[in-house]
Amino acid sequence: MNQPNQLSLEQEFKLKRFADQVKLMSREQAQGFLIELHRQIMIKKNVSAFFTPRMESRL
Repeated sequence: MNQPNQLSLEQEFKLKRFADQVKLMSREQAQGFLIELHRQIMIKKNVSAFFTPRMESRL
């Protein structure tokens, strides 16, 4: 992985497996999964924002 916006080979493989699993889901399952995934991404962003200023003050 040369660039931070590119995936490693392992990540590409995991993404392919994930895509295959999603294709087996019903529409309702996929929608619920997508909503939950978005919620988790939002939480991750909140946690990062919470800790970033605290880490900068320690430098």
